[in-house]
Amino acid sequence: MEAADHLTTFTAFEEWCEHVGLSAGAGTLSDVRTVRARVDAVLRPLATGHAPHPEALAALGDRERDALGRAVLRPGGWQWAAGSALDELVHAAVELIRSDAHHRLRHCANCTWLFLDL
Repeated sequence: MEAADHLTTFTAFEEWCEHVGLSAGAGTLSDVRTVRARVDAVLRPLATGHAPHPEALAALGDRERDALGRAVLRPGGWQWAAGSALDELVHAAVELIRSDAHHRLRHCANCTWLFLDL
């Protein structure tokens, strides 16, 4: 199923970040789409009951290591630099994959969205 891509500009990403309480910071639409593709390459197979490809896991793991290299560990968790929405999103995806909650990840039968079946 081919869905319309609503992420057509970096401004659209900035608006989404504002809506969910993140700071987009500097970056490019290419950066955002690369992170989205890396996360999707791991989460989509999990949502359909398959194992992600090892290269997809490695690429996301590399991006997570980069993100953590820019964060500061504080009591209670990581402190992310202002404008680090992509780092925070990568970290959240990795935390989902590491948790038992990834077993509840599902794919919508009517669209391309993924969701957690609570």
